[in-house]
Amino acid sequence: MLLLYSLVIAAGLAACHIVKGTMPTAVTPATPVVSVAQALPVAVYGQVLSAHDSVTIIPNVEMIFRCQLTDSATQHWRTVLQNNDASYQVMLRPGTDYQLTMRLNGRLLDSVTFKLAEGSAGAGGIMQNFYVSYTDTLEEGLKIYAAYFDTNRAALQPSGRAHLNDFLKEIRAVSMNGTVIVVQGHAEPLEVPTGYPKPEKYLNGLGRERAKAVCAYLEKNGISRNKLLIISYGSRHPAAPNTSPEYQLLNRRAELYIVPLKDISLRYSRRPKPY
Repeated sequence: MLLLYSLVIAAGLAACHIVKGTMPTAVTPATPVVSVAQALPVAVYGQVLSAHDSVTIIPNVEMIFRCQLTDSATQHWRTVLQNNDASYQVMLRPGTDYQLTMRLNGRLLDSVTFKLAEGSAGAGGIMQNFYVSYTDTLEEGLKIYAAYFDTNRAALQPSGRAHLNDFLKEIRAVSMNGTVIVVQGHAEPLEVPTGYPKPEKYLNGLGRERAKAVCAYLEKNGISRNKLLIISYGSRHPAAPNTSPEYQLLNRRAELYIVPLKDISLRYSRRPKPY
């Protein structure tokens, strides 16, 4: 009997060994799936044109391209400043959704979503024009000009002085009778020092200092002090979502407008103050 039990147990162990040895194993696909985000980038070029006639070019538009890769934690940004002929060229990935924000002198022109078709690139790349509703006129408070600032700084940078010089050329060609220059100062929330007890007060003060720096430059270059008004919005009027370094830069700004004096109390929720 003992011999019979031993034979049964031995047979059971052998069976277990056989079953274990024949269990299926995971199979790795021979051809891994390639995500859209891994597609090779191609040259994309074109112009920004007026949607009113599809012909008029709009130069010097700031274009910010944003794409969300397969990994939801990864974002790619690229900023391109256009040439005077309103042309641009960037390297983008076909088959990827892109969010494009277009701004001119601090003014938001348009924000669009687009996708490049896979296999659409020719020998020179892909031509992609963009059309925006924009009229170059002085009748809407002049074109908006903006100076951008470093984090927690109110000192004008070379690029800011260049924008102000363009503004000065513009206003010298028009009549300033019955109008004033309103300079709006802005900041972005991340500029508040850690532990600062009154964040809004800090950002309002920073925006005011930026507006004052712009006014001081304009006065130094021949603009009468009594033509300058300032107002600070702190972080309450962002130009873009404060979600990337590029957008944060757009929010650290001072914007300039020529406004009819009679419209001051109508256009602004808080009345600007003399510089």
